[in-house]
Amino acid sequence: MLTARTILLLAAAAISPLSAQSPTDARLLARLEAAMLSGDPVVAPRSADGTVRNLVDGLREVDSWRRTGRRGDVEAALAYFNAAASRQSGWPWPRYLAARTHLLLDKADAPVLASVYQRPNESHLRVAIRLLDDALDRDSTFIPARELLAALLLPSGDRELDNHSRHSVERERTLAQPLVELQIVRARALRTKRAYREALAEFEAAVFRGGDRSLLALERARTLMALGDTVAAIATYWNGVDHLTATGRIWYRQDLGWIVSEDSLASFDAEPLEGVGLWLQRFWAERDAAAANTPDQRLRHHLARWVTAHERFRVPSPSVNSYFTRFWYIAGGTDCIASATDLVDSLPMFPPMVPGDPRFREPLLDHRGLLWMRHGAPIARTAVVAPDAEGSRRN
Repeated sequence: MLTARTILLLAAAAISPLSAQSPTDARLLARLEAAMLSGDPVVAPRSADGTVRNLVDGLREVDSWRRTGRRGDVEAALAYFNAAASRQSGWPWPRYLAARTHLLLDKADAPVLASVYQRPNESHLRVAIRLLDDALDRDSTFIPARELLAALLLPSGDRELDNHSRHSVERERTLAQPLVELQIVRARALRTKRAYREALAEFEAAVFRGGDRSLLALERARTLMALGDTVAAIATYWNGVDHLTATGRIWYRQDLGWIVSEDSLASFDAEPLEGVGLWLQRFWAERDAAAANTPDQRLRHHLARWVTAHERFRVPSPSVNSYFTRFWYIAGGTDCIASATDLVDSLPMFPPMVPGDPRFREPLLDHRGLLWMRHGAPIARTAVVAPDAEGSRRN
């Protein structure tokens, strides 16, 4: 929750040199936290520090907007946070609270309007990430902004980072104690750029620093497959299953979502955590048996398809591509080719997701990638070309 938890964090920040708060301010913020929890009006005494008063007034307006839905209240909150930022230009809190506010607007599907922090046509999510980057430019060790950034970026999986996210992630690695979640995000970004050896080293460093072992096993398996080490990729995948955590279960489920429908995943969801390993063993063994394959051959194909699809078939500029529907438009093709539109329309538009992904509205792979994930390389390819000068078609 933005209200009570954030005010508690504000009170804790009073010990920081950047906070410019006195012990009296810290006690005031603690009382205001209690007032918000009880539903009483939040009012800062005029004797409070001006920056603190601006922040508390902004939080009060956010609380009012959440209760009434009046857009004017949230605009007033952002104006208060901007006033606090003007008073203390080196203090990260105003931009952090403005980022929190824009995330609430994003969750509420509020209209995008140019405001004190928002540029024309900039989504609430994008402005929030930009504000978090701005806050961390002022204090790179500021834990609330770092943790919020990790909570936004990690669930988005292999989606490409925008410039502000990338800048924040690169800044994190300069710290003495970087967040392991942002280390994982950086490793994924390296893999997206096909810097596979660097990505693998980063994933392994995240394991050493206490990152979730089963999640990182899946990430390492994909990266090892991209490096051509099939044996190690398969072994690492199963190692993650052998040490499965609740977090790892979420990501192994997301991985299955590329090839299995939500309805078919019901039995996976019904398994207790300790039973998921046997479920996965049966799942891949049955697929091998159905195709008369050797053990783990279908799993090997799956990991290889994941690598190829994410290398070749990403949707360009996904964060601004809200109306993507398909990768092709067939005009004047043969009946056989044109009928493929029925197949494409039956495919999902969006990738399998994990809970909390703020970019769930964005596509990731185009339909070539979705088909590749499910069926592998096509047996044959065809293309529709424009007529030449004589009016004939060339293949």
